[in-house]
Amino acid sequence: MPEKELRKKSDWEKNGLSNSLLALKIVFDLIPQILLVYLISSLITNNINEGNLKYIFLGIFISFVLKRRVLLFCDKGCS
Repeated sequence: MPEKELRKKSDWEKNGLSNSLLALKIVFDLIPQILLVYLISSLITNNINEGNLKYIFLGIFISFVLKRRVLLFCDKGCS
């Protein structure tokens, strides 16, 4: 295989990895917003209990941790 073809393939793999990591970052950015909207609507309708509250905050925390992991992986793997 010529060097140009190898370089193109390598660039495509980096772009694919970069695009998938960007998509994961977007998903992990949206999850806390969706959970916050659910929390506010549950508070307005007075339909919240302590168990749901714990799961909502746990989901928000986990999504922030996963988003941070994706960003750290992107710093190491995308360049």
